[in-house]
Amino acid sequence: AGSSDQTEFWAWTLEGFLDRRLLDFGLLSLEKLNLQPKMDSLPYVRHVSPINPSAFPSLTVLLMTIGLFFMAWFFVYQVTVTRKNRDLYKELLVALVASLFLGFGILFLLLWVGIYV
Repeated sequence: AGSSDQTEFWAWTLEGFLDRRLLDFGLLSLEKLNLQPKMDSLPYVRHVSPINPSAFPSLTVLLMTIGLFFMAWFFVYQVTVTRKNRDLYKELLVALVASLFLGFGILFLLLWVGIYV
């Protein structure tokens, strides 16, 4: 069991990436690598989110509000501006900003309710 754990650790290190590719193609064997068990350096480290989960509700409301503002601005612009006076770049910019904020708002909404994507 110790050898298997050590082999898994070796396979996931950056140094072992090239050797792993060589093993897959049969150009290298585990005996040539002379692997030694390292029980103190196994990669069992708990993943920590870069954003505190307690901030998910606030981020959701903030990003969705900003996104809805830009979406409303886009719709009002489409209704009030005549075809001759429309500016394609302004439309694309406002639509892009709205979609980015709404997309990240939905992402944090999913994280907030426990759907980890």
